[in-house]
Amino acid sequence: MTFPDAVSAGASSVVLNLTAVNAEADGWVKAWPCNESEPPASALNTSPGRTSANAAIVKLSAEGACFTSSVPLDLVADFSGWFTGDDDLAASSPARVLDTRLSGNPLRPEEVRSLRIAGTPGIDASATGAALNLTIERPALDGYVVAYPCGQPSNGSTVNFLHGETVANLTVVALSAGDVCMRSNVDVQIIVDTYGWTRENGRLKVQSPNRLLDTRDRDTWIYRATPSHSTVHLRVAGRGGIPNTAEAALLTVTVADSTADGFVTVWPCDQPQPLASTINPFNGALRSNLALVKLAADGTVCLYFQSANLSPTDLVVDGVGWIDGIVERPEPTSPGSVVTVPPPNGSPAPGPGGTIPPGGTIPPGQTAPVPTGGEDPGCQFSGSVAVAFCDSFDTAAANPPNSRSGALNDAYWSVSRTGTRVNVPQSLTNDWVLPVVTGCGSDSPAMPPADVRICNGRVYEAVDDGGGQTTLAMSVKQPFDITGRIGTVVFDVSSDSQGNHAAWPEFWWTDQSVPAAHADLPGHATYPRNGFGFILTRTNACAAGATSVGEMTITHNYTPQNVPFTAVGCVSDGSASGALNHFEVRVNAAHVEIWATDAGSTTLKQIAFADVTMPLTRGFILLEDVHFDAGKFETQRLHTLGWDNVGFDGPKLYRNLSFDAQDALRTTGDPNVVALGYATPVTVSVPGISWYQQPTHAAITFGWFPYSTVVPNIRVNGGAWHETAWPFDPSPYLWRTITVDVPLSEIRASTNSIEFASGTTMVVSNVDIVLTAASPVP
Repeated sequence: MTFPDAVSAGASSVVLNLTAVNAEADGWVKAWPCNESEPPASALNTSPGRTSANAAIVKLSAEGACFTSSVPLDLVADFSGWFTGDDDLAASSPARVLDTRLSGNPLRPEEVRSLRIAGTPGIDASATGAALNLTIERPALDGYVVAYPCGQPSNGSTVNFLHGETVANLTVVALSAGDVCMRSNVDVQIIVDTYGWTRENGRLKVQSPNRLLDTRDRDTWIYRATPSHSTVHLRVAGRGGIPNTAEAALLTVTVADSTADGFVTVWPCDQPQPLASTINPFNGALRSNLALVKLAADGTVCLYFQSANLSPTDLVVDGVGWIDGIVERPEPTSPGSVVTVPPPNGSPAPGPGGTIPPGGTIPPGQTAPVPTGGEDPGCQFSGSVAVAFCDSFDTAAANPPNSRSGALNDAYWSVSRTGTRVNVPQSLTNDWVLPVVTGCGSDSPAMPPADVRICNGRVYEAVDDGGGQTTLAMSVKQPFDITGRIGTVVFDVSSDSQGNHAAWPEFWWTDQSVPAAHADLPGHATYPRNGFGFILTRTNACAAGATSVGEMTITHNYTPQNVPFTAVGCVSDGSASGALNHFEVRVNAAHVEIWATDAGSTTLKQIAFADVTMPLTRGFILLEDVHFDAGKFETQRLHTLGWDNVGFDGPKLYRNLSFDAQDALRTTGDPNVVALGYATPVTVSVPGISWYQQPTHAAITFGWFPYSTVVPNIRVNGGAWHETAWPFDPSPYLWRTITVDVPLSEIRASTNSIEFASGTTMVVSNVDIVLTAASPVP
């Protein structure tokens, strides 16, 4: 592995974060300059079933860095930066200076032991600081070790460990008269390897570890444990001994109390989040790693945490050093100058929630207040629940170019678009009229996916049906589960339909994450395999300017059935840019209730209920904008819906990881119309597939417009063809949607190709590769 940027900058060493994935057994990884002999010291220790990470400082050679492992594994190396010998740190070949397994002298609890570092092999006698790798082997108890300059006590930690594991952590520590001191809170065998050294006249400065953040300390950290999918902004410059002018910082980052696999990424807050991880926790983890991080212009670093089961964890950060700079920035406003940003798309959020009272329903007509909670109350439930998913749309996402999700974070949302402009001989392949999105300050027609936007703390999406029947569907990739309980889904929307021959919001809950699943429209029959849905529209029971439930539908094995329901009331219409309506969908295996507020109100009232045998207990929610030639009788041909505060309660389950094939976006003869789909036979590309955990299942999802009762055959990456029997009613010339399972072994962690072929020409659209239980990924 070579580093041309570091070489051109005159670097003498590079800083890497090494991550071992899928290790088959306990083992180690070594890293060293390729022009030297393999050292006896290891840089990283591995365990089967765990993702292990450790920083490494590797002396730079023209041949680059070499790696070897004692066991089969996948190795990930993230490049963090470099040092120059004169200004920063002079790297040395790894050398072992202590191994208590050989000396028979383990480090005892609370013993302070000094160790000579200066003048040892590779370390200059004048060194005032050193890069050390501390390894703890199979301790009997959980604990920590801190390395610090003798005579300068530390409130930090260097390496954290669980009983029975072998774990290492790199640190850069100041020396006191050439010595380092170490202290443990439990009895440990410790191995110390040197990797480099520094002097006081360089730009790299080191200090006794000083705590900058500890979310376990509720007296100084009011936000409690860090939620999954959230980002902590941490002021570093000017705090904990690190000067306000520092250019970069050396930080020890610790994860405590983790209950699942996950990752933490650390980076300067004024730069995009990198595709890299700093530390990889697991269930029960107490794990640390060193990070060299450039500081943002305001002196902050960001720490993003993500967990496979969406549970929170505690983060601890110690400042161990810095790179001198001449950065001018305001002094921190207080010693505890730290802030958080709200959890981004898809994260659980603390706060109020609700369920139907145990053993029954809320009587029709009874009302319950909706907590307000401030200017942006987030996902509102009418009681106390465990929130499994909440998105309050506070930040627009920066998705990859092929994403169809617009400003929605495509790690948590999938967006699909289906119309009726389909006629292959006339080159109509899911032709889509470009809409104007009202509410986000633009009056230009929006090319998908820019028709889904986030601003003013909500989602705005628009459709121009062009005189046809269209669906824009937003699907959450995390499943909602009601097994053995009453579950609740909440969302806000501008429910302002003018009737059932206009535009309306539609809700679906399906057992497969298929695109654009909804109730019947002329030209559409994109029923899911098993699902439940309802539409929100003006009915005969509602006066002008009011909305209720227009119809309910279930599907079982792709067969639709209308659900008899009781309409209880109506709510006044919301508006995309004004006051929204708040909805609660309360559902168990045999009953469903729809509750809503008048636009801008905080009082819920029941508007519909039904007794129904649900065809599923776990599935994915879709929020849809559906049009039925909305300009024929009404004024909603071009229409914008506003959405906000989408969430549901229940268990925090896996998250599907899906990757989009880009829409065709083919120009047509009309500058306001673009073709989204592809005519078969066709091969589409799905780029950017990656995962940090091995997925359990793979599938291809798509919609298509058949000219005969045939499901297109598909082939992934040139493998075997997959045939699927027609599962629907015997009607062609209607949009259909389906999931086709494929062997996981056919999916590559890179760009994938999917071929579609059939006996007759068809149009395919909204193609995705879906990996189940594939989180966490950055």
